[in-house]
Amino acid sequence: MVRINQWVSDKTHEKIPQIITEIPPYAVLYLINAIYFNGTWSQEFNPESTREMMFCLPGNEYVSTDMMGRVDTVNYLSNESFSAIQLSYGEGNFMITLLLPHIGKTVADITAQMSLENWEAWQ
Repeated sequence: MVRINQWVSDKTHEKIPQIITEIPPYAVLYLINAIYFNGTWSQEFNPESTREMMFCLPGNEYVSTDMMGRVDTVNYLSNESFSAIQLSYGEGNFMITLLLPHIGKTVADITAQMSLENWEAWQ
């Protein structure tokens, strides 16, 4: 089991350090999902366009971090709570939707609005 745990840890870059080996009898349900996606962008980011910028953490704490950037035409949405874009991978069969809370809003504010109806409208 140690070798399997090490393999899982290595393959997930230590995001999943071990697998479950036993479920206690008092557990009603475990909902487990792990996806590791290593796709390539449809439009690559130029490493020379990476810039150090300030990033706001929850609680209005700011940290300096490297940020990728590029000029492109993408699907874009902005409403009272957030701005969002979609970026595609490979031939465009896979997309990621990135939502950025507006100033004064939090991730919790966005997730509170998550519903199938809203998601379909945002798309």
